[in-house]
Formats: sequence, C-alpha cells, structure tokens
Amino acid sequence: MKILLKQLSSLVLPAAALIGIPLCIESDFTPGSGTAAYAGMIMGGAGLVLMVISVGTMVRFGRGTLAPWAPAEHLVTQGIYSKVRNPMITGAVMILVGEALVFQSIPIALWALLFFITNTVYIRYVEEPILCRRFPGIYAQYAQRVPRWIPRFRQS
Repeated sequence: MKILLKQLSSLVLPAAALIGIPLCIESDFTPGSGTAAYAGMIMGGAGLVLMVISVGTMVRFGRGTLAPWAPAEHLVTQGIYSKVRNPMITGAVMILVGEALVFQSIPIALWALLFFITNTVYIRYVEEPILCRRFPGIYAQYAQRVPRWIPRFRQS
C-alpha cells in the first residue's frame, strides 16, 4: 500500500506539467489539421509510451518512484535506462512538443522549451550530484556510458 501511495504521489508533477500548465496557458484546444497535427499525435503518443516504460522500469528495478520525495532504492541501469539516463523527461518533452503541434500552440511550445531548460539545469546541478553521492563511482561510470536525453540504440 505504501509503494502504491508513493507511485500515485509521483503522478503530481507530470500531471501538472503535461496537463495543468498547458490548460492555464492555452485557451484554444481545437486540434489543428495537416501534417504537423499528425506528427504531434505520433510524437505525443511515443512520449507517453516512453514515460510508461520509464515508470515501470523504475518500479521494477529501482523499487521506488521517479519523484524526488520517493526516490528509487537502487540505481536503475536496465531496460530503457541502458539507452538514456532521463527517459521520463525525454518522454514528457515529447508529449509537450506533440501538444504544441496538435493544437498549433506557441504558448505550449514555449512551455516545452522552458520545461526542458529547467529540467536540464535541475538534473545537471542538483540531481546528478545527489546520485554521484548515493552511488559513488557507479553513477559516474553510468553517466559516461549513457546519454542524458537522446537514447543511444547502437553499442559504442
């Protein structure tokens, strides 16, 4: 029950970022038509799949959540985390860009950019130093091997 509550509480940030803020900054949610709208649907759908895979992998191997207040007990380097260090944020940015394309929304596009920049700064200067202290040596090796944002599917 405790892990379920932690999992549910970890949905607060993604819900706010992907639904709440777009609802506050965009007044017209009429879907556009054409190639951009279809590309947005594909990108948003792929981002959602990436987020679901990320959460499932974190729960299964990390025994925790993606939320800072209920972190994983173990460093997760399996599954999608062997290809990209921050798949949840990558998926969220894909969803926001998808929303911007579907609704042809400059405010949501700007929010996607701000979301990406904010997370880049937070992860680089707050989260990664914490992970280096929690998992000495192991996290640094992992960070050298696996890219932060864009998955690497070929072995180097």
